[in-house]
Amino acid sequence: MNSIINSRQLVRLTDLSKSELSEYRKELDEKYEAINSDGDYATLKSSGALISLSCTQYQNMYSHIPLGEEVARDKNAKTKRGVKVRVNLLAENDHRLKAIAKHVSQSRTKSIYPYAFPWTAGQGGMMYVPTGNIPIVMQKTSSDENYFWKLVDEFCLAYPSLKAKMPDVLENLYDESKYQHVDEVRASFTWNLNWGDVDATSHFFLELEQDKLKDMHDKKLKAISKAVEDNSRSMYKKVHDHVATLIHKATTTIDEEGNETKPRIHDTLIPKMREDCEILKHLNVMNDPTLEAMRADLLKLVTGTDVEALRDSAAEREEIKAKAEAMREKFNF
Repeated sequence: MNSIINSRQLVRLTDLSKSELSEYRKELDEKYEAINSDGDYATLKSSGALISLSCTQYQNMYSHIPLGEEVARDKNAKTKRGVKVRVNLLAENDHRLKAIAKHVSQSRTKSIYPYAFPWTAGQGGMMYVPTGNIPIVMQKTSSDENYFWKLVDEFCLAYPSLKAKMPDVLENLYDESKYQHVDEVRASFTWNLNWGDVDATSHFFLELEQDKLKDMHDKKLKAISKAVEDNSRSMYKKVHDHVATLIHKATTTIDEEGNETKPRIHDTLIPKMREDCEILKHLNVMNDPTLEAMRADLLKLVTGTDVEALRDSAAEREEIKAKAEAMREKFNF
């Protein structure tokens, strides 16, 4: 039987017999195997997963077209399209909605981004999470989701009373038809945490000619290489920045009058560095030996460091500074 995949006719699975369907799937798997077995790609595929967080919420803004046209006429605009007027249905009472949007943004920046690296561009794009970081991401995003729905409940509880105020607040701009029932408002909120495997291709493509497959293959590998390179650069920079911070915080300056000035040392300084060292251990999915050596040296340096001693002891600061400078020289920062 001729190859089903290479046929130029669109394949409909419902038109295939059981044996043809089995052969089709076999051909499709063999065709994609070359992509899925490339070095970097194979490592990433077996060492982590993709994640994205997308959420929706109640839209309290709408465009008031007649008012926009009125403003355009009053200002002698030559086109009506040059003016848009947007009305906030809740006026200055939309702080709860802003809190929800802020929480979603913080969930990405605090519960996902520190433990992953970008896979696709754009806000809400896919992030690659190494296997070792998946449990903590799941734990943090689960807590974030619970708080998201708590904020939604609070907003929906307040919504009827907020709406009741709007005729007096908006006056002639008030339009009852623009306000949804509270059940519809609640339904507009969604929390979508999407997990997926690292796949270079998709079985949505039931037919793909060899030249197109190769082109997609090459583009995908370039994107993967860039993601790996960007992640590596980011991790090197993080270690470099931590070492530079240690040197700075351990340096006491003396002015012309003999007064000492010590940089402020926060309680979170050393714990944050230890946490980052643990995260970097998992983010180094390509097992870069130099990066691992840097991470291990930094972890060893901060593990035996006490924040209080760093603040109060000149000898402790000098020791930390010397070790950090030695590390800087060792890795040629």
